[in-house]
Amino acid sequence: MRGTPIGPPPDLDPRREWRLGTGGNFISTLAAGTAPNLWQSYTHGNQGYVLYMHDQLSQAVKAIERAMRGHAFPEWLSQLLYVTAGELEARDFCRRVERPPFVYELPPDGPDGLIDLTEAHAARVESLLSVERQPTLFTFLPPGSLAEMTDSPHGYMVPKLPYFKVCLPYEAGDTPDDLASGLVHEYVHVVEAELSQGQTPRWVAEGLAQWAEGELTEVDDLEEPVLLPGEHPRLERIEGLFNSGRSVDEDEMDYAYAAALSAVRFLLDRHGPANLRMFLVRLPEEPAARAFRGAFDESLRAFEQAWHQWLRENPVEAEWVAG
Repeated sequence: MRGTPIGPPPDLDPRREWRLGTGGNFISTLAAGTAPNLWQSYTHGNQGYVLYMHDQLSQAVKAIERAMRGHAFPEWLSQLLYVTAGELEARDFCRRVERPPFVYELPPDGPDGLIDLTEAHAARVESLLSVERQPTLFTFLPPGSLAEMTDSPHGYMVPKLPYFKVCLPYEAGDTPDDLASGLVHEYVHVVEAELSQGQTPRWVAEGLAQWAEGELTEVDDLEEPVLLPGEHPRLERIEGLFNSGRSVDEDEMDYAYAAALSAVRFLLDRHGPANLRMFLVRLPEEPAARAFRGAFDESLRAFEQAWHQWLRENPVEAEWVAG
């Protein structure tokens, strides 16, 4: 069961996917503020973040705006206000349809087929990882909404309360193929986040979401990222790129996504989805390295070495990974 969100607000990586920070040092960072107006900004900003994570968008906007009235405020507030206001704007234009445990916010010109499309792809993801349907709000962001801030069809997922929220950009002329990869990608994030209670390593989460796009949709022209020539990526470095507190440029992020996809593809070929599911459900109780060994009967280091050897010996995969 997901608890009350704690930590700094979501951030966007260069591929425009939400990164949720849940660092335990956030509150102590707030306490370190010395200027009263800065402290007030952090207080209201954190309140706005919590309201946003409960999808109480109107109240969140008001709290964030109060936080930004001071002479100084944390940089993330402007981004949080942009996204919160955008989701609120989308909600104002959308019609709401409830088909428990899913809820839909559909644009006025969105056909009812969006619901059938979503549920069909969700069923494929659920079958892959042997899970029950998760309470999820799907918001199809109308063109021009402030929250339509993604360069890819993926949109973003936020583990809000009392449901996960998936936001996807939508154009009236979109075909099922246009939406399929984004739906699968983001609902994979919903499922893996629920199974692991938010503890999935990013290389696994992003690699699995990309892999599922290719396996569970009929989209033929998915753009697969490529790595630098001759690379045998270290998983520690890839995880660091995903979780870096610094600005990561698009080339580096492409590198991280490509490595994650290749590693998960090899992991699933080697061990199968059932063992991957076992790894995810062990993560809330065990460190990632111990959970990995328990689920796959090999260490992370041994897996990484086997993956690198596979890249050297598999001409098709090695050619693709090398770009």
